[in-house]
Amino acid sequence: MFLFVLSALLIATLAALALLWAELRRVTRELTYVNAHSTNAELTTATRWRPVRRLVAAINVNLRENRTLREQRIRQDAEVHQLLTNLTHDIKTPLTVATGYVQLLRQRTDSPQLVRIAHNLTAVNYYLHYLMDFNLTQEAGRPLQLATVDLTTLVEGQLFDAFDELAARGLEVTPQLAAVTLITDPALVRRICQNLIGNWLKYAQGAASVKLWEKDANHVSLQFANQLPAGTTLDVDHLMTRFYTGDPARRDSTGLGLSIVAALATRLGGTLSLTSDAGWFTATVTLRRETAA
Repeated sequence: MFLFVLSALLIATLAALALLWAELRRVTRELTYVNAHSTNAELTTATRWRPVRRLVAAINVNLRENRTLREQRIRQDAEVHQLLTNLTHDIKTPLTVATGYVQLLRQRTDSPQLVRIAHNLTAVNYYLHYLMDFNLTQEAGRPLQLATVDLTTLVEGQLFDAFDELAARGLEVTPQLAAVTLITDPALVRRICQNLIGNWLKYAQGAASVKLWEKDANHVSLQFANQLPAGTTLDVDHLMTRFYTGDPARRDSTGLGLSIVAALATRLGGTLSLTSDAGWFTATVTLRRETAA
């Protein structure tokens, strides 16, 4: 009789453990799903065993707190984005006006003071564009404005716009541009070119080159290369890291330029790769011929 009771208790215990194990596995599957998806769902349990019900209730409290924090972060990100948008537009208008007046004054008398003012206004304009681009890369939900783009003409236009600054830096630019057309967002590609040309203006010395070619049937490559000052060494593994700068002593570097290029290229479904060899720095952007919206 004793063995019979003991066997019955053992069977009942094993059955209860099996049910408990099955319930824990089901709760774990629910939690895995909730963690992997954007959902307001909470965990459920059918067991009457109090420790399991308490565990599920505690997890649900944590899920609700995390959901509240996530919603607050999304609201704060949207507010910061809107603030940056408003600030950049508010700064851009008086900056454009001031630059125009300085250009008019320099036509009458190009004094050293006006030259310095113009130089500083140009620097502010570069920083403003970095800020605008940084804000742009945070807009994960922004739809791409796709169009058929003559990439050759676009790159030539950016080189022409920067001709005076490149000449003032004494940079001799060698273009090798194949005829390339692709479907992409022209505004983002234009900002990629402007940032890479801006990188020339900060760091290049002597010579630079830009190449455009069809990498394969589905991809095109755009490469900006430049000579570096003698003795310069670059850690290319960190140059795409946001706020990293190869020369901490420079005050005209935000550490955003290449990270922005990388983010914009990624937004277009492409990639940015960097190399530094034999005194030359090379940035290669590879883009899909047809960018997905």
